[in-house]
Amino acid sequence: MAGEVAWPTQPFPTLPKPFARQAFTEKDLSPFIDDPAERAQLLEDIRTARNEGMFTPPGVTPTIEMPGNNGGANFGGAADDPVHGTMFVVSKDFPAMLKLELGGASSPAWRGAPPTPVPTPESLTAIDPVTARFKSGFGFIITSSGLSAVAPPWTTLTAYDLNTGAMMWQQPLGDVPELAAKGVRNTGGHMPKVGPVVTAGGLLFTGTRDRIIRAFDAETGRVLWQSEAGAGIEGIPAVYQVNGKQYIVYCAAARATTHMHGLPGHPASTDPVPGAYVAFALPDAASR
Repeated sequence: MAGEVAWPTQPFPTLPKPFARQAFTEKDLSPFIDDPAERAQLLEDIRTARNEGMFTPPGVTPTIEMPGNNGGANFGGAADDPVHGTMFVVSKDFPAMLKLELGGASSPAWRGAPPTPVPTPESLTAIDPVTARFKSGFGFIITSSGLSAVAPPWTTLTAYDLNTGAMMWQQPLGDVPELAAKGVRNTGGHMPKVGPVVTAGGLLFTGTRDRIIRAFDAETGRVLWQSEAGAGIEGIPAVYQVNGKQYIVYCAAARATTHMHGLPGHPASTDPVPGAYVAFALPDAASR
């Protein structure tokens, strides 16, 4: 943008390998786009956007951002085992397309009359870089089905050995209920807001918005146990102990839905969510 200069280099770590995809091109388009016209329009949008890599800065023309401003790891999205030097990350791939616009009709950024209807790269010389204030929406690239335009997996669970920097394993986390009902699984959940916890006994726990709570073998990623809750899982499970007995509790209060609110044809539900805190514990030895 006017008055801005990008730094000549950006850091690209060699280890560990990234837990989220860092590029989105036409070859990454989701196979779950049934409308040929919609697929053609998405391909055209991708081909004509600026797409120069992960550090491409947004501008006044559409710019692709991947893993997206709502992608990657969320707050609380990682757990670590300091004894074994391992770390576990929940992340999502959710590309966005950003476009900067001046922030409001009263913005004093233009030295003269602002061009109509929107600025072009050639007209940026008319912008005062001191007073310019630009804005952009989230720019999520969402299909009419409510799913992200990128091919799955949409959410992954990744394990690292921090002693070596190696990725121990990576796998999709959760399913999309509408696709799972058709037999399509291992897509990863859509729009998760969850994090994992790991125990000293080598168990990794997390939930997903498909209502499923899972326990994994931290070393291999194998699912050892799962249970269905009454609502989608949000947040990070808490582990605590009472009278020598250990518990894990989840917040089950999310809508188990594919769609983002406000999409055409997918209005936000007004039905109440049967939210609850759900706690689990191992059975007493005498009752086994």
